[in-house]
Amino acid sequence: MCTSWALQAFSPVRSRRSVSLLLAGLLLAGIVSTGALTAPATAAPGDPPPPLSMRELGSSPTVSFPGQQGEVSLSLAVPPGLIPTEIRGTAQFPTFVTGGTVDVLQEGRLISRTPIDAAVNSPIALSLRGIRVERNAVDLVLRTYLRTAGSRTRPPPGPSSC
Repeated sequence: MCTSWALQAFSPVRSRRSVSLLLAGLLLAGIVSTGALTAPATAAPGDPPPPLSMRELGSSPTVSFPGQQGEVSLSLAVPPGLIPTEIRGTAQFPTFVTGGTVDVLQEGRLISRTPIDAAVNSPIALSLRGIRVERNAVDLVLRTYLRTAGSRTRPPPGPSSC
C-alpha cells in the first residue's frame, strides 16, 4: 500500500510538505474451519494457509493517504473459511517524518493501533484481530497520524468506550 501525505507543519511559518509512506500490504489469513483451502504439497495438515497479497484479495497493493492525519477506506474480499488476522507491509517516508501511528477501524470501532517506525523500509503489521467478516468481505478504515521533525501534533484520540 503506497501512501502520500500533504503535511502542514505547526510552526510560526506554515509550510506544505509531501510525505509518502509505503505499506506494501499482505494479508495473513487464519483458517476458521479445516479443509477450506488446498494447502501446498509441502504443508502439513493443520498448517495455516500462506499469506495472500492485497491484489489476490481484489485490492491494490498500494494505498494513498492524504495529509498528516489521513484516512482511507479499504474493502477486502475474504475467501470462504478464512478470517484475516493482519496486514503486513513496509513503511517508507522522508527523513522529516519521525513516526506516528496507523489505526484500523471497522464501523467506527478501533480494531488496532500500530506505531510507525521512523527507520527506512521498516516493517509494519496491522492487527485485524476482532474484525468481522460479512458476506465474504471486510470493510475497514485505515487512519494515520504522522509526527514530523519540528512540528507539534495532537496525539490520536483514545479508543471510544462503545
